[in-house]
Amino acid sequence: MKKFRYKKIECANPDCEVEFIPSRSNQFHCCEACRKRKNYVENKPETDRIRALEIRFKKVDKSLARLYQQMLKMKADKVSKELFGYENIDPFLCNEVRQNPNTNRPIHFFYNYGFEYDGAGFYIIHKMK
Repeated sequence: MKKFRYKKIECANPDCEVEFIPSRSNQFHCCEACRKRKNYVENKPETDRIRALEIRFKKVDKSLARLYQQMLKMKADKVSKELFGYENIDPFLCNEVRQNPNTNRPIHFFYNYGFEYDGAGFYIIHKMK
């Protein structure tokens, strides 16, 4: 069987200037390290954006947990809009939106905790079950 030989190409990693003969038709990098480095550089902005959102979601979830525990301690059922602003909780930022079957209002969940706006300047905090 005749062995096919590919033409010399330059590595697809812009930081690498090596010319090599690929062993497969879909090989574009001279080595695995170059392939990983190029993919890391290309995906870094998206990865950083997702990581920043994850950190923000965890921070808001911790704030909601703290407020939920305080609500239970004080036997309150609502939290004021001003307190949400003080805790720096963005009401338009969430992981998941569910419908409350009792009130038909949306509940904005982060991870374990979520909130529902009651329309009168107060929020009701819910724990995911």
